[in-house]
Amino acid sequence: MKALVLGNLNYHMLQALQKAGVEYEDHNPLELYLYVSESINGYDRVYDGRAELDKPERLKIKDFDFILPRLSGQLEHRTVILEHINQNLGVYSPQTATALKTASNKILTTLKLSQAGIRTPKTVWAKAPAHPEYIIKNMLDGLPIVVKTVHGSQGAGVSILETQLSANTTLESFHKCEIDVKMQRYIDGGFKDIRAIVVGDKVVCSMERTANKGDFRANLSKSGSGRSIELSKEDQEICVEANKAVGLEHSGVDLMKDKDGTTFAIEVNGNPGTKIIDVTGVNFFEHLIEHCIRKAGGKPKQSAESDGKSSQVATPVVKQMPTSLSETDQALADLKAGKKISEYWY
Repeated sequence: MKALVLGNLNYHMLQALQKAGVEYEDHNPLELYLYVSESINGYDRVYDGRAELDKPERLKIKDFDFILPRLSGQLEHRTVILEHINQNLGVYSPQTATALKTASNKILTTLKLSQAGIRTPKTVWAKAPAHPEYIIKNMLDGLPIVVKTVHGSQGAGVSILETQLSANTTLESFHKCEIDVKMQRYIDGGFKDIRAIVVGDKVVCSMERTANKGDFRANLSKSGSGRSIELSKEDQEICVEANKAVGLEHSGVDLMKDKDGTTFAIEVNGNPGTKIIDVTGVNFFEHLIEHCIRKAGGKPKQSAESDGKSSQVATPVVKQMPTSLSETDQALADLKAGKKISEYWY
């Protein structure tokens, strides 16, 4: 089996590839050339267009069994490359371009969740609303409310409005800057939320996140804290259905519970962060790669549920490494060279 890593390769993914004995190539979508032929019978191609090459090099697409997308930023371009390789060239991907674009759009995600019968907070979407007081009082049950920009991750673009003055001035500013936002009823979850990683039809790990003092956002990237938890069967089903509703086979689903214990689906992240691996000790890339191998018609060498360790080593196509490496980069370089790294890096 051979994987095409499209986007950001990290050492957790590389360890999972190594454990599964899967060969790989990693490519930055921004450095690839998409080629569409004039033939009605196909013959589309994709080329490696890195600047250091004397000429573009055609990728041997038939060598790849599946794609591992890790796309963040500039999705409009990156997802076109994914669409081309996945749909035009026929390489399986657990995440389609359309699903990733849906997940990156907070209002489209809310619509998809609602269509699937999954509970979300009361939400209002409007272009420059002229009746903010009515919306807040009669549609969103009063202040405080949460406002979110359409795109953004790791808590970026999310604000809480606690007074009518702050609500009026903030919404007016968004209007003047022509920034689209969605407004949601504030869920009092005790400054906590839940992140669950879904692969296929199961939750493979989950954690409870607690916001840092002085912030209501529980993202670990905002200095929040996390602890591993086991979700109830009902909450696991919500996560799996939310993942499907957006059209993904792999994602990070965010839940919140109010003081009565009612569960709300908040967001579906197509490029979930890896800090949950450190918190739970579960490398979700192992589950993802096992899922991809099965979908591509192969048989995993070892189940991700097993405690045993594989002696298989990933066979990388190593690009020129930077001359100045951080500790993380050095660990990644060591793994690419087939060296073992300490448990600290796991």
